[in-house]
Amino acid sequence: MALRRTHLGEEDGKTIQTMLRLARLCRMQWDFVVAQALFNRALEISRKLHGDDHPDTLAALHGMASLLNSEGRNAEAEQLLLKVVQGRRRVLGEDHPDTLKSGGYLVVTYMNQGKFEQAAELLPDLVSAHVRTLGEDHHETLTIMTVEARSLAQAQKYPQAESLQVKAVAGLRKTLGEYHTVVLRELTELGWFYHVQGKYAEEEAAHTQVLDATRRHPEYGTLQYAGEIAHLGMQLYYRQALGPAERLQRDCLGIREKLMPDDWLLFNSKAMLGNTLAAQKKYAEAEPLLLSGYDGMKVRENRIPEDARIRLVECIQGLIDLYAAWDKPDRAAEWRKKLEEAKHPNDHVQ
Repeated sequence: MALRRTHLGEEDGKTIQTMLRLARLCRMQWDFVVAQALFNRALEISRKLHGDDHPDTLAALHGMASLLNSEGRNAEAEQLLLKVVQGRRRVLGEDHPDTLKSGGYLVVTYMNQGKFEQAAELLPDLVSAHVRTLGEDHHETLTIMTVEARSLAQAQKYPQAESLQVKAVAGLRKTLGEYHTVVLRELTELGWFYHVQGKYAEEEAAHTQVLDATRRHPEYGTLQYAGEIAHLGMQLYYRQALGPAERLQRDCLGIREKLMPDDWLLFNSKAMLGNTLAAQKKYAEAEPLLLSGYDGMKVRENRIPEDARIRLVECIQGLIDLYAAWDKPDRAAEWRKKLEEAKHPNDHVQ
């Protein structure tokens, strides 16, 4: 990008598009501060040169919305995505791939906020448009199918959700490869669909495939892939697959202990594993991990990105839950005080 700025100028279209690509890469690597700065700058330049309806302006807005989604700021993301979808329909047309992509993000944003009826209204036409425009085997078509499967599951239509998810996972494997993170995440989701239907053997088989593929991934053992393992472990935790979640979280912790021993993410990994152990009533194992996770993140609090500082609060809540479940009310009360201090730091300044 520096070369294009030097030789073409910051306001050249190729420079703006490179800026947008770099911003998307930073978001995927969870470098939200740099990503936001790049999206904001691209938006500012494109608006100045081309106005609100130019594809580059809409691309920058879409990027900012996806960043807000990644940070859990779904209400703000929804407002931006509504503008982007309307703008792309007007400028690019209903069936343009970029219009479809923004529509998919809008549906996911609705679902993240519990607005399942709004999501369900959009999904059938959106899936049909993907099939019509990109083809049934395109990875974006298959991805929007997984969103529809989650919508069906939310409506407790589990057999239909399972059938659609099986089809989508098979297609994604052919398109992206068995080791791809998207495949593993959707396979994990399929395991949840099996779980809620009482198909525990199928659930276990799905989780075994996730664990095996993760450990055979060509990038296993790298810092970047440790982040992917952490996200899969969290997904398994929230889907109540605590044994597989524990195994992946231990893998992630081992990699981070070796490669980033002084980084706050190492201590966040300890806290995540501690929560998973506590949920399995392994309280004696969970306690030192949660305490070490808290102490390590607290000492490094100024290094934690602002949007990720909620992890410290979550660790405190994990300690409260641990001591409450372990029948240690005095210790739980101590950590409740710390939680109030963490939520309202200015109230405790002397």
